[in-house]
This record gives sequence, structure tokens and C-alpha cells, in this order.
Amino acid sequence: MKNIPKEIYLNLGIPKRVFDITRDDIDFNQLNGVGWSNDKIDDQDLKFVLSDVVGQTEQLKAYNDFVVRKLAEGWSVGDFDEDAINEFLSL
Repeated sequence: MKNIPKEIYLNLGIPKRVFDITRDDIDFNQLNGVGWSNDKIDDQDLKFVLSDVVGQTEQLKAYNDFVVRKLAEGWSVGDFDEDAINEFLSL
């Protein structure tokens, strides 16, 4: 396949706050109209890296381990923001 993007964003199409509900309260499986793009559209979008296009590097493997560890600690999808990436990079 040609022109496979190395990273994409899932565009969830939900605002930061919907009435009194936060993104952490929303079940991904119940979302409708989730799309994707090469660009981040809003703060709620989730970045995905396609590791098998170029093969997983050691840093990508380490980041995947970091994400799994944080999810096991009780983090939710909404916790993986710029601060989380900076925490990973400081390890």
C-alpha cells in the first residue's frame, strides 16, 4: 500500500465539556461519527502512531510500555496530554 501515514489523529467530535460530562465519562464504544485526519482538529483528538510502517523503534516501544503502565495505574485517555508526553521524555 502506498502513502500510508505514519501518524493520524482520531477525531472524536466531542467538546472538552458537554454540559456536566467530561471526556473521561464517555465510553469510546458509544461514540458516533468518529473520524480521522492527518492533523489534530481539537484538544480531544487522540494521536495514533502506525509502528509497523517503519518498524518499532526502541523509543516507541518504551512509550507503548509507558502508556500501558499509566493505564494500569488508572489513567484514562484524557490524561495523555502534553504533560504526559513531557513526563515520558524526562525518563
